[in-house]
Amino acid sequence: MNNLIRPEGYQIQAPIWERLFQAKERNFNVSAQVVGITYPNDQPTWVLSFPDYSEIKGLVPATETDLSEINLMSKFVGQPINVRIKGLNQEEGMVACSRKEAVDSLRQKLFDQLKEGDLIKCVVKAVMARNEDKPARLLVDVGGGVLSEVSYRQAAIRLAQRLDQQYLLGQVVNAVVKQIDQGDIKVSIKDAYGDPWDKIDFRRGEFLSGTICFIRNNHVWVEPDMAPGVLGLTSIPLAGGLR
Repeated sequence: MNNLIRPEGYQIQAPIWERLFQAKERNFNVSAQVVGITYPNDQPTWVLSFPDYSEIKGLVPATETDLSEINLMSKFVGQPINVRIKGLNQEEGMVACSRKEAVDSLRQKLFDQLKEGDLIKCVVKAVMARNEDKPARLLVDVGGGVLSEVSYRQAAIRLAQRLDQQYLLGQVVNAVVKQIDQGDIKVSIKDAYGDPWDKIDFRRGEFLSGTICFIRNNHVWVEPDMAPGVLGLTSIPLAGGLR
């Protein structure tokens, strides 16, 4: 059916596969979402969906994710990414993609723009639990898909909570650029938050709610609920109990 007179706002668009072909030929970055992981030839591979091409799926093998560790792939499921189109299979409705090439296309521009001391917006991409080699930490996107690992000391705002209690995947946070060196960007979320002692105004005799961080030498270290990052010292009660 053809309308001789087009409705208001109607725009003629090229067929979907033609648009994908043009994105491939012109090396455009394409928005996608990681919706799962499959294992062709026993190799972990992201499965992608495309907001603009709902009937087409994309595949990104582990070598094209630009992740330092394969076990990080599962943490990106459900998250948006940018990719470059590497190949098209119209019969199967599949597209071969590379996140690595999409990130590399913006990496140098990002490094040229940033300088130490800059306050930037980052997106939390993964919250990683403590293991034998490293303490708990965050993985954040500092721009263009370039990832930076943020240590617990530089990420924790609340001392009495785990990082997974403080941050959500996809959360936007402020961070200060601490170091740019050898293709790596180090940032601190804690420094962007500022000195917690500058934000408080407690007075003798006030009652405060708080969370116990630890008990040592018969003293209790408490983080006030209204002052994240601040520790107060109290004695173990002579009667009753701690809760």
